[in-house]
Amino acid sequence: MSSQPIPDSPPTALARETVVLASTSAARRAMLASAGIAMEAVPAHVDEETLRRRLKAEGADAARIAAVLAEDKARAVARLRPERLVIGVDQILECDDGATLDKPKDRADAARQLAALSGKT
Repeated sequence: MSSQPIPDSPPTALARETVVLASTSAARRAMLASAGIAMEAVPAHVDEETLRRRLKAEGADAARIAAVLAEDKARAVARLRPERLVIGVDQILECDDGATLDKPKDRADAARQLAALSGKT
């Protein structure tokens, strides 16, 4: 029986390759860095607000909106770096009452979101 090398696990393989993060989020960069993944952060110039509004009008739930936004960002950046692995991400919080909270636009919006979440678990 011939001995064949065991393929690298994804984290090991990713640690050798520089991936492209379709985001300039400091938190997302830190997560990848702490996992030992070399990356280049490239902003995805996508009209998120228009896409988000359209998806909400179509009745998409928070998970669908986040997935579509992440894919759109990844595709936009992949056009700039076609030879590289591109990671697109997005997140949306969906509350029990069906309201969704996105990244706050400013400090006042952040304060409003925190107040809306106050006392909820």
